[in-house]
Amino acid sequence: MGRDNEVVAMEALALALEPLDEKTRVRVLKWASDRFSAGQGIGSTPSQVQTINSEARQTESTFEDLPAFYAEIGPSTDSEKALVVGYWFQVIEGQGEFYAYGVNARLKDMGYKVGNITRAFEALIEATPQLVIQVGKGGSGDSKQARKKLKLTTEGVRRVKTMLGQRKTQLS
Repeated sequence: MGRDNEVVAMEALALALEPLDEKTRVRVLKWASDRFSAGQGIGSTPSQVQTINSEARQTESTFEDLPAFYAEIGPSTDSEKALVVGYWFQVIEGQGEFYAYGVNARLKDMGYKVGNITRAFEALIEATPQLVIQVGKGGSGDSKQARKKLKLTTEGVRRVKTMLGQRKTQLS
């Protein structure tokens, strides 16, 4: 019976993807992979994700707080700013998910304004490869004002690690 369900699901997926252009198909498949594989991303195994997060915690443990970490990376765009703070929440503080509102609040507290946090995260969600996924909404349900619950993808985590590595290389 399980095999029949699998074939039905594959057929439904093929029908749903058929009218889409290639870029959109890739985005949808990455979303589905992240949504149903706990953010592991296409081609990532649970042990790879665990290794990435463990290495990240060790690397960033030298930073005493978010402002020090943020200053070290020096993000320049609104999306990079949001990605770095989201990374801090998810990887360093160990939160499985975070809210865009919380990221924006921390940025404001540190004196870094973002023009529109929703647009910043939308750019990360729409990026190829996808850097952030939306995993739910909190607060007022389906309304536009509902707070988006987000999570970095494996690629999003890698991107921040790359930014940190580049910054350290530039400073050496």
